[in-house]
Amino acid sequence: MMKLYCSPTSPYARKALILVHELGLGPERITLTPVRANPNPTAASDSPMLAQHNPLAKLPVLILDDGVTAIYDSTVICQYLDSLRGQDDKGHCCFFPRESDPSRWTQLTLHALATGMCEAASMCVYERNPTIRAAEFYSQAVVDAQWAKIARGLDELELRARAKRLDGWTIGEVAVVCVLGYLDLRFAEKAWREGRPALAAWAAKAEEERASVRETKPPPA
Repeated sequence: MMKLYCSPTSPYARKALILVHELGLGPERITLTPVRANPNPTAASDSPMLAQHNPLAKLPVLILDDGVTAIYDSTVICQYLDSLRGQDDKGHCCFFPRESDPSRWTQLTLHALATGMCEAASMCVYERNPTIRAAEFYSQAVVDAQWAKIARGLDELELRARAKRLDGWTIGEVAVVCVLGYLDLRFAEKAWREGRPALAAWAAKAEEERASVRETKPPPA
């Protein structure tokens, strides 16, 4: 049996959790194990187990059936989980289109956009966390610069939603769901939905129609 070590508030782990749900990989195939990782990027992990399986001491980590082989990071884990489905009648997996499929590059670019927004959001979280960044070293300029990246990303997603270019359900859309959920969790005061009605409607529809989105929604921090 495989084991997935993850944090329920992590947008990266949520990508893997959504695929676990979508691919029907129930508890008979994968055991979900919550792990508390140290949020301080400059500190060693407070979980020796995590560092044992991933030298970077980062979540999520997937341990394969042999109990030894570890797969990380979230993108690699998602690719592995997707491979368990096999191929559809068009010759590609569900969430990661094959190289011969022109949509592959569109989806990977969308995934890269959402992942970059997650990284920027994480930097903002670190910067404003007094246990990580002492008050005298806090930089509003850093926060503003990172939030500008997020805002531009949200505007791009709004344009895609208006043009109905978020109408699939591959790794790109999954990553978008995860970053929007993370913004709700950590930056509710930013009200990302304001001025972005198409994106807001898309996110609401994804949550309404997909149990995987509802059931992996991060708990309040």
